[in-house]
Amino acid sequence: MPGMSGIEAFAALRQVNPTAKIILSSGYTETEILEKMAGTRPTGFLQKPYRLDKVLSTVSQFLS
Repeated sequence: MPGMSGIEAFAALRQVNPTAKIILSSGYTETEILEKMAGTRPTGFLQKPYRLDKVLSTVSQFLS
């Protein structure tokens, strides 16, 4: 993502709305990403690569 990392985008979204439901996606593991997030947690996480059915089930689980 040009100009901003996913973690920076996450932080900016949480500044605008601290209760925003945010699903992060990365080629890194969830553990690796959470270590970089300084104690904050996304609503959900999708490990790349993923299939469309996994995206749909994750969105349904966390954002419904």
